[in-house]
Amino acid sequence: MKKTSLTTILVRPFFLLVLCGFLLNGLVVKNVTLSAGQEKPEVIEMEQIPSPFPHLDKFYPPQTQAPVLLIEMLKLAMFYHSVGYDAVQNDWENARRGFENFKKQIIKLSGMIPKWKQYFKMDVVEELGRAI
Repeated sequence: MKKTSLTTILVRPFFLLVLCGFLLNGLVVKNVTLSAGQEKPEVIEMEQIPSPFPHLDKFYPPQTQAPVLLIEMLKLAMFYHSVGYDAVQNDWENARRGFENFKKQIIKLSGMIPKWKQYFKMDVVEELGRAI
């Protein structure tokens, strides 16, 4: 079996998701301008762009109050960074604990988006767990 670097194991599964989350979060935008001497900002409603991923619409406003998928992806990134930080600090107990949170979050995200389940490489996640 080919060895995979830690960076590859951690970055590939969710980099695309984080990027998509930021893009989808900005699809419905309000342009706010304030001219010199103007007391109140002028709000211009911009045209809504059709969603490139309609199956993700249910995770973003107006269907939800907050960008749910984006928040969950950011949690995944937080757990990912905590594993790396604890590993660098040689705090393997907390690294293992952080990994368990990371794994739970990946499972949660893969359940939220069944269409993308193939991109969540659980065998690679398990390999990371064994390495920690």
